[in-house]
Amino acid sequence: MSELSPFDAVLEEDTRRVLQSALGPACAVILYDDGGRPHELRALYGQPGAEVRPGQAAAPGVSTAPALHLSRHDARAALGRDPCARDRVAVQGRPYRILSVMDDGYGWLECRLLEAAHV
Repeated sequence: MSELSPFDAVLEEDTRRVLQSALGPACAVILYDDGGRPHELRALYGQPGAEVRPGQAAAPGVSTAPALHLSRHDARAALGRDPCARDRVAVQGRPYRILSVMDDGYGWLECRLLEAAHV
């Protein structure tokens, strides 16, 4: 992997701080590589439901699938590649399959999840 630009280096450091903060919203998740080996990462997890944004007049957004926000750097370090659909992950002891992955362009990957029992 090439050396990070100054902007990307600052962004990566900010991402790391968010994920490692003991007082923050991140939780431990297990991402399984192609050989089935577990890799523990820190990520942001959101369950399905309405997302109300205080102070905004817009209607709440509704999510029908749980989502996981991972550091792209951490995921690549664990898997040797970006996560993709059908990869396995465990969040709070529940097994999931990744339905889709969207790169936000700022170092985060949003993974929509499906409970593994439904695959």
